[in-house]
Amino acid sequence: MVDLLEAGMRNYSEVCKDFTGKDFADFPGSGAAGGTGFAFRSFLNAEIIPGWQILSKFTYMDKLIAAADLVVTGEGLLDYQSVSGKLVNGVCEISSDYKKNVWVFCGANMLTGKESKNAGIARVFEISKIAKDREDSIRNAVEYLETVARQSAAYLPVLKVTL
Repeated sequence: MVDLLEAGMRNYSEVCKDFTGKDFADFPGSGAAGGTGFAFRSFLNAEIIPGWQILSKFTYMDKLIAAADLVVTGEGLLDYQSVSGKLVNGVCEISSDYKKNVWVFCGANMLTGKESKNAGIARVFEISKIAKDREDSIRNAVEYLETVARQSAAYLPVLKVTL
């Protein structure tokens, strides 16, 4: 089915190119949101920017991160795409500006330790390490996420309070 859909999108791209004289098939962001970026760029001359940048502006993410002691974000599948323009990447970029540690909670992690570190991720906590299989991790995600969150507390620094 994926091959059929891909062939259909390639055909759509060719038809659009013939109609507009513009070829954005391989333009970064063209495939996002089911090809919406491609259509907007092709027919409306829209600028394509990563969605996390829009979200960042609406939520004042930079100010929130600047004030945080620790930055926590999540991703279903942490992989190369996660650190190549998606929200996790944006969170890491802003956190880096403020020298903040980023922890990622995810369903599964496909990155190596080196790839995570290069992306600016200090720690990764994944559900798949405690679930029986993918279906189990999805079905019991809330329970497993609570368990992983409790386990992550072991990595928090002990706060010293002086009276």
